[in-house]
Amino acid sequence: MEREERATFAAELTHWRNVRGLSKAALAQRLNIDPSYVSHLEAGREHGSSRLARRADTELDAGGALWQAWQRTDASPLHCRSVNGRVLLHPNGCAPGGEVPGALPSLSRKCG
Repeated sequence: MEREERATFAAELTHWRNVRGLSKAALAQRLNIDPSYVSHLEAGREHGSSRLARRADTELDAGGALWQAWQRTDASPLHCRSVNGRVLLHPNGCAPGGEVPGALPSLSRKCG
């Protein structure tokens, strides 16, 4: 996924959290997730699930903006990429055609 595409959801999440005056820890508590995961989402290192995106949209009263940003990001062409020498997988955690060299074995699986 292209950096700009992934940043769409990340930027929206950060924007709406700030608009509502919440810390990352406070949002994490509302979403029942680890605060470090909020940081990963906002930095674009993680994509999150559709369920999480809808919950965040509701909790932050974003009027569908977060859900739409997540859908745009999730609908982007799926491919693997490398950042700082680390292989990143698709948002769904699979690799087209098989395992991805350099990816964590627990995260790498075939699409299908």
